[in-house]
Amino acid sequence: ELGAGGLLGAAALQAALRETAEAIGDTGSLRGDLSSLVHLVAARLDSAEGRALVRAGLSEQAAEVVGALSQDPVVREQAEVMEVIARAAARGEWDPCRHPPDAVLAMVTGAVMHRVLMEPQPVTPQWAEAVVDVVVRGLR
Repeated sequence: ELGAGGLLGAAALQAALRETAEAIGDTGSLRGDLSSLVHLVAARLDSAEGRALVRAGLSEQAAEVVGALSQDPVVREQAEVMEVIARAAARGEWDPCRHPPDAVLAMVTGAVMHRVLMEPQPVTPQWAEAVVDVVVRGLR
């Protein structure tokens, strides 16, 4: 059972996921939507709150927090992110059967996390464009 800290961490992470997903919007192209996601994740990780959420996720309670979050249908479905995928599929830019959304989104967000937290380097427009370009090319 999650303790008070774990519940607070889960709630904070859940709120951050919702806010990020809602802010993506529709740019009219997969490239634009993924670029928006890269910049949103980078901005989140550039904040003290975002770094604290990552540190909390790496704590010993991480398995419990992730387990609790995986039971939440909003987090599991991430409706706004799924809309990005559905729009890209409708435009013929992404076949979610060939390229699983969770893997593709992990590649995008994981690249940003590595850049910001491990290197640590800023997410420049050029770097973000390079990441998005590689992912979009891979989805063809």
